[in-house]
Amino acid sequence: MAKLLTQNEWLEILPKVKYVLSDCDGVLWNGDRAIEGARECLAMLRELGKKICYVTNNSTKTRQDGVNHCRKLNFDAEVDDVYCTSYATGAYLKSKGVKSIYLIGSSALRKEIMMQGIICNELGPESSDGLWSSLKNMQLGNPVDAVVVGYDANFSIPKVCRAASYLLNPQCLFVATNEDQSLPTDRKDIVIPGTGCLVSCVQVAAGRPPVVIGKPHSTLVDLLRHDHPDLTPDNALFIGDRLNTDIELGRRQGFRTLLVETGTHKRTDINPEKPPTYYVPSLNDLLIYMK
Repeated sequence: MAKLLTQNEWLEILPKVKYVLSDCDGVLWNGDRAIEGARECLAMLRELGKKICYVTNNSTKTRQDGVNHCRKLNFDAEVDDVYCTSYATGAYLKSKGVKSIYLIGSSALRKEIMMQGIICNELGPESSDGLWSSLKNMQLGNPVDAVVVGYDANFSIPKVCRAASYLLNPQCLFVATNEDQSLPTDRKDIVIPGTGCLVSCVQVAAGRPPVVIGKPHSTLVDLLRHDHPDLTPDNALFIGDRLNTDIELGRRQGFRTLLVETGTHKRTDINPEKPPTYYVPSLNDLLIYMK
C-alpha cells in the first residue's frame, strides 16, 4: 500500500539514495512553467551529492533539446543527464545491427537515430491521398531493417500502409518509442492522442507487436546501468507523475518510487496491487522536508 511520504521517512531514505531518476513533464514542469519548488529541490539534492537523471518518454526532443529546456527553466543539466526515448531508440537500433529504417516520427527522433549511422527516410506528410486506389499502387522502394514509430504530427493512413507493408517481412524489426496514450495538457476538456495511439494503428495493421523502448519497459534503465554500473534498486529513487509508466518502471526494476500529484495521476488513481512506494503532493514537499 502506498504511503504519504513523511519528513522523518524522507530524511531516513535520503542517505541511502545515490541516484534520483526523474520524469520531467508533470514532475519538474508543465510545458514552459516550472513547478513550484522543483528546481530548488533538485538543486538541493545535487548539493547533497545525488546524481540527477532526467528520464522521459518524449521522442520529439533530442538529448540536447532536453538540456536546453532544462536550462531555459533554470534546471542544471548536461547531455549525459538526459535519457529520452529518441536517444534510447537510436542506441537500441545500433545494438541490433540495424542499417536502415522506415520512420514514423519527429525530426528529433530522426536526428538521434541518424547520429548512430543509420539510414532513415525523409519526414513530412506522405504524398498519397490515402484512397484505396492510390494505396494499392504504393511503391515501397528498398527493404528496411526496421520500422520505427514515434510521435508524428503528420501521421496518416499512407504511413500506416507503408509501415505495415515493410513489416510483412518477418526479419524487419518493429520498434516503438513509447506507448503513452495521451499527451499532457492543462485543459480538462481536451484529449491529445499520444504515441501509443499511433503505435496501435501500425500494430493492428501489421498483426504483430513492437519492441517498446520507453517506460515502463527496461531499455532506458539498461542505458542508465550501462553508464552508471553502480546503479541498484537500493540506491535509486524514481520520481514520476504517471502510474502506468514512471511508477510501473520503477516497480518492475525494484526501485523506490515516488508519485507526485502535479501531473497526470493522483493518489486516488493508485492501484493497490501496483502502488508506488510513496506519494507526495509535489517536489516542493521534499524541499520543505530538507530545510
